[in-house]
Amino acid sequence: MNLSPTLSLLSACVVLGLSACSSNQVPPAPLAPFKPSTSVVRQWAVTDAALAAPSVVKAVSGTALLVPHSKDIAAYQADSGKLLWRTPLPNVEASVGVSADGKTVLALVQGVEAVALNAETGAVLWRNSLPAEMRVQPGFVGGVFVVLTADGRMVGLEESTGRRRWALARTLPALTVRGTGAVAAMSNTLAAVGLPGGKAVGVNVNNGQVVWETSLALTRGVNEVERIADVLPQWVSVPGLGLCATTYRQRVACVDDKGNISKTIDMSALSGLVVSGSQWFVLDDNGSVGAWTPKAGVANAAADKPDWAFDGFKGRMGSSTAPVAAFGGVVFAHDNTGLLHVLAAQNGQTIARSTTGAAADAQLLPVLVNGKALLIISASNGLSAWLPAQ
Repeated sequence: MNLSPTLSLLSACVVLGLSACSSNQVPPAPLAPFKPSTSVVRQWAVTDAALAAPSVVKAVSGTALLVPHSKDIAAYQADSGKLLWRTPLPNVEASVGVSADGKTVLALVQGVEAVALNAETGAVLWRNSLPAEMRVQPGFVGGVFVVLTADGRMVGLEESTGRRRWALARTLPALTVRGTGAVAAMSNTLAAVGLPGGKAVGVNVNNGQVVWETSLALTRGVNEVERIADVLPQWVSVPGLGLCATTYRQRVACVDDKGNISKTIDMSALSGLVVSGSQWFVLDDNGSVGAWTPKAGVANAAADKPDWAFDGFKGRMGSSTAPVAAFGGVVFAHDNTGLLHVLAAQNGQTIARSTTGAAADAQLLPVLVNGKALLIISASNGLSAWLPAQ
């Protein structure tokens, strides 16, 4: 395919994950004055130049944080930042997966090797090499880790042995956003897998059979770049609707366990969906965080208008993964200048702001520890925990 210079650049952006191509196009929006009504206080911090991709996974009922490094993977105590264990594993490529009971961790190493660890000790339980690169966090369903590879294959690995139980191959679009896709459990036997091209399938993890297939997004446009409609990480479980996910620059879509689309909302989504209470929060490609309270039904998705939109992140968000979290009636967003913004979920007004020192690739994870909700900030230059005012 012959590409014009402009299209070639866009294609490169897609392959590289888009963040490097978008972060400097728009000057950072000026910071609007506000009157603080709450605060966030740093509880602990770990500075480590060996931290790899910004990736944190809650495990063992929220008491431990699993963090991939460039040469190993480490577990930290969530309430103190104390190192629990460290296991040599070079080049973990994606967020690690955790079994339902929190006892087994699955790490994707150097793109093509799945390595299972004991979550309490970090001891290696088994290894299994796969034929293609893996960039998406594994899902866990009914004793099986479900892995999505970069060439469109879905593979089921038994938790206890690592034995490959089944494998499915899918045809991918010509261009995809690097690292897109989502895997989650819909029941104790059914995995939902969101794929590039806006497709989603339900897979029986016992035998690898496809139970249903649906389209979460519509491919449209005159070239391959415009037709990108990849499912962004991650699935979010919403009562009454099933699993919901955003599709790149198109919409939010929900699917039930029969494969029926139960809800859509049109929006130019750049990040994964964040749900807190009855509200949904999404970062769009203009650098705005929007809040929605979804209405029942899917017949007229355009009728769902945002409760509010905060435009203060224009030119401040350079990542296609979600630097956004929400809990306790507030929304947190980390920009690429190292600022943590705290917004009221009710109206989107800024109620606090703090300098974190975290790198531009920061990711946010709320963790409940001893009855208190901590906000974990993971970035390539360190790990920290922040306590919002109660």
